[in-house]
Amino acid sequence: MRRRLIWAGAVLLLLVLLAGANTLRNRAGIALGEDTLDERIAELAPGAHMLPEDGAGPHPVAILLSGCDGVHDNMYWWAEELAEQGRAALILDSHGPRGLDRLESWRLVCAGQVMPGAERAGDLVAALEAISPVRDPGERSVLESRRVDEP
Repeated sequence: MRRRLIWAGAVLLLLVLLAGANTLRNRAGIALGEDTLDERIAELAPGAHMLPEDGAGPHPVAILLSGCDGVHDNMYWWAEELAEQGRAALILDSHGPRGLDRLESWRLVCAGQVMPGAERAGDLVAALEAISPVRDPGERSVLESRRVDEP
């Protein structure tokens, strides 16, 4: 019995140390993988939705970024509102293409263990590049959805 408790304590300590090391890595801006802009655009393409879908431009475009919990119906509501005002809206899902479901999003993304700010900023750069053919160069907006308690 005592041996099991020692093993459980050791495993728990190891998990805490790994999470702490990952947090420090994220704070220091150290990336585990590097990708090119074209690779990032290709990775995110399945999770990007443009409204209206015809997308002929140039016209003002807003990029809608989700909070740490992923894309929800409110993003599509905002996209439709923007479309009514003559803006196209690109809803950028950074979670789905990476295989993060809602549970993983809440626990890992919101805790800063997965997809730190630098990676999300790379997603924004990829989105800006991807919409450049239809975007009015003088008009752009970026909207991010956040929870009230999210920093």
